[in-house]
Amino acid sequence: RRVDLQTLHESLCHPGITRMVHWVRSKNLPFSTEEIRKMTDTCPTCMEVKPRFHIESSGSLIKATKPFERINVDFKGPLPTSPTGHRYLLTIVDEYSRFPFAYPCSDMTATTIIKHLT
Repeated sequence: RRVDLQTLHESLCHPGITRMVHWVRSKNLPFSTEEIRKMTDTCPTCMEVKPRFHIESSGSLIKATKPFERINVDFKGPLPTSPTGHRYLLTIVDEYSRFPFAYPCSDMTATTIIKHLT
């Protein structure tokens, strides 16, 4: 009975190419490295769940050279409502120092961001 490579991959909890090749070789199964590579590259579960490593573009990034020259702003939430009516957390990180700031907020509007930046 021929072992289905995809079924084997799923039953082994979706190993990557290297682990899959080593396992197949250890069991003397008739699958080539190229067959394993194609199967793992097209596995729907792996494509959705496995991390993808970002390759930096050749363009240079603009780096902060002094505090508050560049900041990163984001909202977290909705969170459980606090007794004061806050459901969100405004996070601000100074790119130069990496110092984080967090402010409880009741909404996610530009007005709220401006209020906390001034």
